[in-house]
Amino acid sequence: MKKNITVVLILFSLAIYSQNILNIDNLKVKFKVKEYTLNTEGIYDFNKTIEIYNIFINPNKLFLISVLPNFEKKDSWKKIDYNSISDKILTETRLENKILDWLNDNTPDKKTFEYKIIKKRGEDYYMAEVCLAEAFNIYEYSFPIISTYGTINIADSKVSIVQMKEMFEKLRPKQEFPLDINDDYRIKMLDNGYALRNYLSREYTIKGSKAYQFWTLDGWWTQDGYNKHRGIDRFVYIPEKGIVGGSYDFYFAYKPKLMYNNHVELPIPLKKLWQNIINEKVMIAEELK
Repeated sequence: MKKNITVVLILFSLAIYSQNILNIDNLKVKFKVKEYTLNTEGIYDFNKTIEIYNIFINPNKLFLISVLPNFEKKDSWKKIDYNSISDKILTETRLENKILDWLNDNTPDKKTFEYKIIKKRGEDYYMAEVCLAEAFNIYEYSFPIISTYGTINIADSKVSIVQMKEMFEKLRPKQEFPLDINDDYRIKMLDNGYALRNYLSREYTIKGSKAYQFWTLDGWWTQDGYNKHRGIDRFVYIPEKGIVGGSYDFYFAYKPKLMYNNHVELPIPLKKLWQNIINEKVMIAEELK
């Protein structure tokens, strides 16, 4: 009986996987797609590349795919046989419906590694091995309207992480600040009374365009595994260009037990990560430097 259940679960997982393959070249025909390259050296002290794909489902709905480094290989993409997966590629209409449904009730736990993207290099096709998928609404709401989780709101009131930490410590002196990665007591309080969401921190100019930097109020709730619900926990957004910079502290704060041949020393020391957090350090797209 247990064996049968295991087989069913495996087949179910494979079915989900097969529905979430995206051909980035096909997506560019229907959707506006903006892609950028980030280099990790500036904030993580090692040289790896992150590729980010902004897929605008419509002007107010953004689907973000981040191709994260494969620490056991030099390339984050693997060559594939296109014919073996061509019938499993998600159609543009199906993707649009999935993202619109996602954004009807956007929550941190919906961030996922279950999407894969493929692209053509020369005559061959390649699939990204580690893809983080997230979705955002894009709206402008001024106070007193408060935007919900996963909303890029460039009209929001500004508050930095340092300011929020000081405020939090005054209001909840017996509770650790959720962003503090040094806290060993990582239990999510369901009755916390405050909203997990994206906060506008600052604005500045990048290559003549006004850029808006955000950070995410969320904790390190996962004890042994990736805190993927944090996603791109700090990010830089430029209207029309999409997300052009950010940080992925959760990905570098953990080393999987089955990772033996990593080319980077993992996990990144907590002290280093905390400095990244409290100082709101981000990577900016190489294309905009």
